[in-house]
Amino acid sequence: MTNDRSQIEEIREKIDIVNLVGKYVEIRPAGKNFVGLCPFHTEKTPSFHISPDTQRYKCFGCGQSGDIFNFIQEIENLDFPETLEKLAKEAGVELKKIKKNPHIEKLELLNRKATEYYFRSLKKNDNIVAFKYLTEERKYTEDSIKNFALGYAPGNGELTTFLKKSGSFSEQDLLSSGLFSRKGLALREKFFKRVMFPIRNSRGKFIGFSGRVLPGNDFGPKYMNTPETPIFHKKENLFGLYESRQAIRKQDLAIVCEGQTDVISAFQNGISNIVSPLGTALTTEQLEKLSRFTKNVLFFFDSDEAGQKAMVRAFKMASELNLHPFATSPSPYKDLDEMINKDLKELKLRIKKKRDAFSFLLFAFIENKDLANYEDFNKTQKFINDLLSSVVDQTAFSFYKKKAEKIVGVLDKDITRKKLQKTPPIKDSSQCASHEKQIPKNESSYLQLLLLLDEIAIPKDHDTAIFTAREILEILRYIEQNPKKSRQEIFKQTKKSLVEDLIFASSKIIDLDQESIKRDLEDIYLKIQKLFIEKKKKRLGVKIAIAEEKGDLEKSKLLLAEYQDLVNQ
Repeated sequence: MTNDRSQIEEIREKIDIVNLVGKYVEIRPAGKNFVGLCPFHTEKTPSFHISPDTQRYKCFGCGQSGDIFNFIQEIENLDFPETLEKLAKEAGVELKKIKKNPHIEKLELLNRKATEYYFRSLKKNDNIVAFKYLTEERKYTEDSIKNFALGYAPGNGELTTFLKKSGSFSEQDLLSSGLFSRKGLALREKFFKRVMFPIRNSRGKFIGFSGRVLPGNDFGPKYMNTPETPIFHKKENLFGLYESRQAIRKQDLAIVCEGQTDVISAFQNGISNIVSPLGTALTTEQLEKLSRFTKNVLFFFDSDEAGQKAMVRAFKMASELNLHPFATSPSPYKDLDEMINKDLKELKLRIKKKRDAFSFLLFAFIENKDLANYEDFNKTQKFINDLLSSVVDQTAFSFYKKKAEKIVGVLDKDITRKKLQKTPPIKDSSQCASHEKQIPKNESSYLQLLLLLDEIAIPKDHDTAIFTAREILEILRYIEQNPKKSRQEIFKQTKKSLVEDLIFASSKIIDLDQESIKRDLEDIYLKIQKLFIEKKKKRLGVKIAIAEEKGDLEKSKLLLAEYQDLVNQ
C-alpha cells in the first residue's frame, strides 16, 4: 500500500463520487446536488445527498458522511488499504509500495519461521501426546490444524538452531520477538511443552503466539501469550480475525467468544465469522478493530457468573463505540465448545435468532428477582441505569428504554434524562445541523445563495461587517479576498463542514436561475442590514440615555447625530 498523499489525491481526482455512488444507490438530480435513499440505514424518504462540487456525500438521517474512500469502506466493509487498492485499480493508478521498517519485516519473518517449526514439531513421534490432545480430545481435523497452523513447542532448544539456519537473525532479533529470554549468557525459549496457537494480524502476518499446557501439566499458567513486542500488542489483536474477516463482512456479523479453542471448533463446524480475545478480557481496542469489518457483534460468553459479568462489560464497550451488540449463551452447557459437541443445531439456531444484548442481560438479571419487592426493584433500576449510561446512540437508547419500561414499568427519571442530554438528536439540514445554533437563519441563507452562483463573489455594495455569526463571517471574508473561487476550493480552504452542510441543503433549492439567485441574495442582504441597523439604534439609544443621565451633553449630542444618520438610511 502507498503512503504517498499525491497518489491518494490522484485517485480522488480521477473518480467522480456521483458515478461511484450511482453504482450502489439509485440517485436523482436535486438542484446542484444528487439525492437518493441512504444505503446505510432504512428510510422511505431520500435524505442521502451527494455533492459534485465537494465530491462528498452526507445522510441527514443517520449522519454518515465522507468522500469516495469513506463510501467504499462503509458500503463494502473494507479497511483503508483494501479500499485504496480497489479504487486505485478503478482509477488506473499504480500504487507505490511502502518501504517497510526492516526490523518489523524481520520480526514478521521470524514469527513465520517459528510457526513452521512448531507445526513440524507437532507431527514428530516424540510429541505424539500433543497431536493426540488436538485430534482426540479437542477433535480437531488435520485441515483445522493446517488452516490455523497449530503446533507444539517442545522447548528443547532446537528452535534457536532452526531459526539461525532459516535466516540471518541476530541475537537481538530473537530477544525482540518475545520467543526467547536471556539466562546468563545463553538464550532460553519462553514456550516449553505447550500447544501453540499462532496469532495473525488482519493482513495475515504471524505476529505472536498463545501457548497452552497439555492436560496434567501444572507448570506455569494454563495459557501464555507472547509478551509485548514491536509487532504484537495483546489488547489490540483478536484470535481468528484474519481467518474470519471475509465471513464477517459477508454475514455482517462478528461472533465474539472466550477462547481460541472455541474459535477453531466453531470454524470446523461451519461457523466461520467468529473471533476471541487472547486469553484476557475483551478490550475497547479489539472492538475498534472489529468495527472495521462490521458494526454487529454477537457476544457468546460462558454461562457462569464470570461470563455474564464479561457480557455486561462487553455491552458497555460496544455501546460506547456505537456498535450494535447482541448476546446469547451456551446454557445449559458450560461453554461454546461443549455446546458445539452436544447440540450444534441449537447453537446455530441461537446465532440465527440472536437477541439484542440489552434484553438478554436484563432478562438474565431479573430471572430470580421479585420486582414486587422494593430491594429487588431498586437493584433492577440501578442495573438498567448502569447499562443505559453507556449507550450513545439515540435510537438504541429509546429502543432499550421502551423494552425496560415494558418489563419493569416506570423508570427512574434520571435514566431518561442522562442519555438524552449526552446524545443530542440530529437536527434538520436546513438549519446547518452540525453548527452553532446562534447562526441567524438569514445569514446562513445568504451564504447558501452565494454558493449557488456560477461566479461566487460578494456584490461590491454588500458590507460583510454587518454579519454577526463568526463562522459565516470567516467564510465571507475568504470569498471577499478570493472572488470567483469554485465551491470545491471554498470548501477546501474554509470551514469545511459548514460549507458542506449548506451545499447539501441547497438540494432543496431547485429551478432557480442566476438572476433569481441574485435577486434573492439582495433581498436577504437588505433584511440582514435592516436588523443590523435596528440593533445598532437600540445600542445607541442606551448610550444616549446614559450620557444624558451623567449630564454629558457633548457626548449625548454626538450620539444623537449618529442615531439620526441611521434613521435616515
